[in-house]
Amino acid sequence: MNTVFFDALVLREPYTGVAQAVHNLIAAVAVADPSRNYRALIPRTLRARFPASDNLKITRSWLVGGQSPSVRVFYEQFLLPFRISSHEARFAHFPAYVAPRMTYIPFVLTIHDLIAFTHPLFCKGSTVKHFATIMPRNVEKASRICVPSEFVKRELLKQFSNCSPGKVSVVPFAPATKPSGVTRKEARRVLAEKYGLDKPYFLFVGNLEIKKNLPTLLRAFFAARMRCKFPHMLVLAGRPGFSYSVVRSAYEGLAMEEMLFQPGFVPQEDLPLFYRGATALCFPSLVEGFGLPVLEALQEGTPCLLSDIPPFRELAGDCATYVPMADLVAWREAIERIVDEKLPKPGVEDARVRRASGFTWERTARATMSVYKSLEEELL
Repeated sequence: MNTVFFDALVLREPYTGVAQAVHNLIAAVAVADPSRNYRALIPRTLRARFPASDNLKITRSWLVGGQSPSVRVFYEQFLLPFRISSHEARFAHFPAYVAPRMTYIPFVLTIHDLIAFTHPLFCKGSTVKHFATIMPRNVEKASRICVPSEFVKRELLKQFSNCSPGKVSVVPFAPATKPSGVTRKEARRVLAEKYGLDKPYFLFVGNLEIKKNLPTLLRAFFAARMRCKFPHMLVLAGRPGFSYSVVRSAYEGLAMEEMLFQPGFVPQEDLPLFYRGATALCFPSLVEGFGLPVLEALQEGTPCLLSDIPPFRELAGDCATYVPMADLVAWREAIERIVDEKLPKPGVEDARVRRASGFTWERTARATMSVYKSLEEELL
């Protein structure tokens, strides 16, 4: 029975997008694939649990605690290659952008996006430098590469012209939340009791950072509410991220704090209620590789106002409203139209739920297992 080694040291709590994808991928393949053994190395302080499975063994790193990225990077690049051999793996899977330069066994690499290369101003300088130093050689040496969308595949092949298209597979992720199972009215009642959110609202979910284009959303929402006098709040559910000062300056400059509700990081068990109770999800990103909040909102049947970028078109198809990312007037008008829409068209909510149901972790696991099988056949 072949053994697959997973480098899961990127897992850091509370989970955001990449960590959610990595955790759920490991759990999904272990459950769906009894034909292989899986070994995952995690930070020593991680509290999140993986499902019990006879073929999944979790090992905690004695050095990496999950809080210091620099310690993790040092360990992965200089010590991990020698640790992998102790797991007797046939090959390794590095599910978070990069692998050690000195990897002595075949490996699969997951690249979530190319933002550090295409939009370096949206990333920390240390991240840009690290990826620029490590990733070209990783892409060259990787036996297989997984990406979450066709858009990322195109960007990867454009950025690394020597990368063979045949070794790149599109493996979409799935919602990290489970359906709420409640009505919109019930979701709002619970949120009012638990969070004090007692008004209708538009919702953004994610790190509050520059690539999310939040200043455009803030200005559009402010203009729409001033024009139409509707009672809705704008909920920003997430932690401050890279260049958060730009976001803060935008809403402070408009003196619109009373229009905002900022609960900070929302626990995974409560996120479905926020999606379900929202008038609409607003996701105005300038660039993304995928977009878990889009799927999670569609799963609840919630309307989505999305920036018109290729990954969102791939995810939502005809089940969302697309807005030019930098068009302030278009965003204002889209918000106003949602408020004016008293009743959704018949079947629209069901169509959104059906769209999201096509993305499951079982599907992700099967696609990943197909990548593994092709590699194993090559290694025979």
